[in-house]
Amino acid sequence: MVASTDQKARAFDLFSKIMEYFCEDKRDAEEVLNVLQIIKDKKNFAEILLAKKEAKSNLFKIALNYCMSLKDMVSAGAYDVVNSDINDKNFQIEKHGHEEVETKLIHFDRNISSENAIKELDKMEPSLRPANLVEMLAFGAKYPDEQRKFPIVALGSVWRSMYGRSVACLWSDSGDRRLNLYWFEGDWYADYRFLAVRK
Repeated sequence: MVASTDQKARAFDLFSKIMEYFCEDKRDAEEVLNVLQIIKDKKNFAEILLAKKEAKSNLFKIALNYCMSLKDMVSAGAYDVVNSDINDKNFQIEKHGHEEVETKLIHFDRNISSENAIKELDKMEPSLRPANLVEMLAFGAKYPDEQRKFPIVALGSVWRSMYGRSVACLWSDSGDRRLNLYWFEGDWYADYRFLAVRK
């Protein structure tokens, strides 16, 4: 869309004021540069900046599209490594249509079992439930940098194989983004985060 004369004039005034604050040290220089770099480089800069704001608040809005196949949901995340057992056979999608939900990353800051983590989520105010695989995939696609900070688990979708129960986890190895399966049984280390949704 071509900017109007009024929009160009407003943009000029805004940039002039930003530069004034920048030069007078009224704004954090590095943050201003980072924002301007995103606006310059990314067409979807508004979505990126909103995602960064949500990350600071620990609340993450995601859009769910149940019309997509699980394979397409995984592809949307552009992961470097994906466990091949995360497929339509092992994780069936029963819902249809579209939905928007608000997710939250919960950090218990201690080793905890899957069962106890679910119980603790339920006790919270407001009460939370563990995110399912579809919600985790939407989260991973929209907020790709979060898993580089710490591993993230979705306890809401469990695959029962001949070896036991497994759940999906987002994590990183040397900057790579990975989508894997970990055992439901046993304890999760204190650095793990649990993706949750309000009931």
